[in-house]
Order: sequence, then C-alpha cells, then structure tokens
Amino acid sequence: MKKQHGMITTELAIGVLVVSLLFGLYTVITRGENLDKIAEHSGKMAGQVNNAIRAYIAERGSSAPASATYTSLGWLKDAATCSGATGTMAFLPCDFPETLDLGLTYRITVTNTAGRILSTMTLGIPNDSTENLPYLSGQVVTGAKGSDVLSLAPGVSNTYYTVADDANGNVRLTASNDPATDMYLRKDGTVLPTADFDWNNHRIDNISDLAVNNTISAGSDITSGRNVTATGYMSGSSFIDRDDSNYYVDPSADSRVENLDANMIVLRGDFVEGTACTTEAVGTTSDGRLMSCVAGLWKRHDGGTPVVTGYKNCFWKEGQGGIWGPKICPSPYVQVGHNYNGVGSGYAYHNAYCCELTMELR
Repeated sequence: MKKQHGMITTELAIGVLVVSLLFGLYTVITRGENLDKIAEHSGKMAGQVNNAIRAYIAERGSSAPASATYTSLGWLKDAATCSGATGTMAFLPCDFPETLDLGLTYRITVTNTAGRILSTMTLGIPNDSTENLPYLSGQVVTGAKGSDVLSLAPGVSNTYYTVADDANGNVRLTASNDPATDMYLRKDGTVLPTADFDWNNHRIDNISDLAVNNTISAGSDITSGRNVTATGYMSGSSFIDRDDSNYYVDPSADSRVENLDANMIVLRGDFVEGTACTTEAVGTTSDGRLMSCVAGLWKRHDGGTPVVTGYKNCFWKEGQGGIWGPKICPSPYVQVGHNYNGVGSGYAYHNAYCCELTMELR
C-alpha cells in the first residue's frame, strides 16, 4: 500500500507540473496577444493624431504651424471647449488621451521652411516599464498605417504619410504639405487637384474672377458679379445685355446695341439703290459703296452725283389703256422707252421697255 501511495503522489506531481507548464504557456501566449492588440491600438491612436496635424496644416495654410516641438496635444484642441487646450479649432476631441499605452509618448517636431511644413512625431520604443519591447514596434506601425491609406477602389489605394520604426524600435510618423503626399485640397492653394470634381449639383459662390483655359459647359445660366475671362473663344447663339434684354448680339442674325465704337467695320452687302429695305438700315453696294435706307428705299451716300452710264438686262413689258396706260416695270428695272399703235383712234396698246441702269458717281 505504501508503494502504491508513493506512485499516486508522483503521478499527481507530474500532472500538476504539466498543468502549470500549460498554464504558463497559455499566460505567455495570452499576454503576447494582448500586447499585440495594445500596440496596434496605440498605433491607431497615433495615426489619428497625425491626421489631425495634416488637417491643421490644410486649414491654416503654409504659414502655420510655426517651427516648434510639442509634447502635448493641446494645440490640436479647441480652447473654447477643452480645459487646458491652446488651439482655436477642434482637430481632436477634448477627451482624446494625451498619453499612449506601452510607455509611448507624443513628441512632435514641426519645421516650417519657406512654407514647406514637415511634422515628425516620435513615439519612442514600446515598453512595459521594466524593459523595452521593440518587437511590438511592428504592431504599432501596423495600427498607424490603418490611418495612412485612402481606398479609392478595390485593390487601389494612395498613401499620404510615412510611418516606420528604426532598428532600435523607435516609431516615427511624418506628415507634410508636400503636394505629392497631401490628400487635402488646401485653402492656401498650394495643393492642386489631380482629377475632376463633381459638386453634386451644388453652387460655387463668391468667385472674384474666373479664368478658364478650356471649355465651360453649363446646363443653366452662368451669372458672375465680376469679369469672366477666357484665353480662347466664348461661343453662344446670342448674347443679351443683363441690364436690358432689349439689347443683344446674335452673330448669325439681327443684333441691337446702343453704341458701337470700332476702328473698322466691314459691311458685306449686294444692295441696289432704289430697292426696298428696312428704314434706318445701313449697307453697301456690291462694289462697296455706302448706302442707307431712307423711307423704305436704299439711297447712296458716298458724296457724288449718280450718272446713268448704260443699260442692261432689258426687255419689253406689254401694257394697255392708251398712251398713258399702265406700263410699270418690276423693281429694280426702270422704263427707258415705249411703243404704241392706234394714235388718234382713242385706243392703243402701249408697251414699256424696261432695263436695269448702270450708274456711277461723278
């Protein structure tokens, strides 16, 4: 019985040892997993701070922030609502933690060189207050990179700031207003868009001047309180005076303006003197002589006396009713002669000889 008792005791001791080893291994594994999660969470928090810095730069422009080193986050919080804060806008909420787990701290160095801003945030080496844990730096970087990428489409993304750890495990995050790595269209105009904008049917107000290098297309009215400048052509079926719609310009039809001041006006016409026209109109003959429409007929005004120099396109037009019967030639022809029969008989056929006149000023 004593021997059997000793065997049971030995087996029990072995069992306890195995359980202890398994529990210890479980504890180590669990602690490692927890540390990984804590490290990744700290990285995510640091990434949010870095995004807040980028938003600060986008909002304030290339003149801010000034070159300095910050060890707290108060400058990114609104002093009007957050106790101890020194900022004027809420780039971070009031309750955003000032410290990170694993002994990581915010040390933010900002340099501003002629408007080119570079922010470097150093977190340090992860530790548990007794020793450094540089193997956790990778998890911190992984967490921070989650705030580093903007997804554009499945399998496509853009990276906008740098996060990495060095050989010793120090984690650093950088941000700048370099146009190549800045996702914001900043108010100071130093970052330019790289694709078309869809304003989703919203207005753009308060533009001082609009300079366009290509085509402007609009489905409705374009209204500007200032100048609209184009380096190319502006096209439209007609242009109307916004102050008085009775005045307009239509390049292919009638136009109406109050005054026209120009170095040269070219009038292209083939009008004939004495033919019908619209009163007050101005035109030219086929050889460029100036005419105006007086009482519904074209009249030349080029400073000479018109003299008939010949006839053309002549023909006889029959008429009746005596010598003084109807003998009207159609415009632009005029009667230059006539013939008739039955003189003295009280009745005669009267034919008119119609011709176009060739004239010149003398």
